[in-house]
Amino acid sequence: MTILPRHPRVRASPRHRALTVMEMLVVTTVIGIVAVTAIPAVSAARDAYRVGAAAELERHLLTARAEALATGRPRGVRVDRVTTRIEHLVIASAGATPTPATDALGSPRGGVLLADSMRGVAITAMTDGAGAASSLMTVWFANDGTPQRRGADGSLQGPAAAQASVEFPGNHGVRVTPVSGAVERW
Repeated sequence: MTILPRHPRVRASPRHRALTVMEMLVVTTVIGIVAVTAIPAVSAARDAYRVGAAAELERHLLTARAEALATGRPRGVRVDRVTTRIEHLVIASAGATPTPATDALGSPRGGVLLADSMRGVAITAMTDGAGAASSLMTVWFANDGTPQRRGADGSLQGPAAAQASVEFPGNHGVRVTPVSGAVERW
């Protein structure tokens, strides 16, 4: 058996221990390309959540208006700016206080948290049917589909005098016109 002589360890020269300028340029270029493609995708996803939140609120408002027309009873949609919660309310009879609306089977309808279903969505501003800024508001629809102003106890205060609106970041939102009750998303 032949024993080969042991070779001394080859040590790297100081110039091979660090990245070269060319390697640094390549790494920087790759990071730049990844950033240029990823940042617009993240921005588009955030914008899609905002559009989705506006569409969800619009759907709730249109549903409440349609139910008011169909049942002949006032229906409302309560919106909480802080928690982003949307909840349907109904006034079952004249003089009754608002209660959570029920589904077709009589079970209470649960509210929707926009921040949970549309990740990271916030409400930036709300204006009620009286034209006042608010952090908690209810948009009420009369049995003819027109918007109304009502007190917390459900008492009628009159027709909506101003446009009710909910705004989301990125110039998205929903508004209810005071005379017709038309619900519009922008």
